Amino acid sequence: MENKVVTCKLTDGREILIRSPKADRDLDKLLAFFSALPAEVKNHLRYDVGKDRDAGACRLQQIDGRDHWRLVAELQDGTFVGDGTMDREPFGWTRHIANLRIVVGAGFDALGVREAICEELMRLAQAAGIERIETEVLPEHESYIRFLSQLGFEREMVRKNRAKGVDGKLHDLVILSNDLESVWKRLEDNITDMDLSFARWYGGH
Repeated sequence: MENKVVTCKLTDGREILIRSPKADRDLDKLLAFFSALPAEVKNHLRYDVGKDRDAGACRLQQIDGRDHWRLVAELQDGTFVGDGTMDREPFGWTRHIANLRIVVGAGFDALGVREAICEELMRLAQAAGIERIETEVLPEHESYIRFLSQLGFEREMVRKNRAKGVDGKLHDLVILSNDLESVWKRLEDNITDMDLSFARWYGGH
């Protein structure tokens, strides 16, 4: 993956860096981010990243810039406040589709962190020839569903009792999707409305 760093000024005036995390130096910071999430947000994770160090390390090592991407949002003091992943199957019928997941820390829902991470992931998707974006979410994760709806994602289906949350209980799983081109347009409109500003450069991180 390109050694690219993006800075974004949030709606409250703070700046974050958007970058790809490194397996050899960012694992502890990533685990600390997930450990600090509220219980109701942790329950929407596929696994308890804050406790499963091996799984977290494995996911970082998967980053290849071809089929697996990951970006983190980092405050100037080095604290992670957001994490986004995008994955696709390397072969077969669905290579044009990528699965998106974005998680933000408590208090950062409405500040533009999701939008900043999503914009950079969509740039990577476009460069990789991805045409459609889909995501899986528990119906209780209302703030994330609202974010996706603003980007034009539509429900394809609901799979009953498909997911077992971190709480150990069974949950329905909602599958949403949208074409990349449509996501881009909606995202650009949202970023303009929120008055987010970006600067990009290479190297340094």
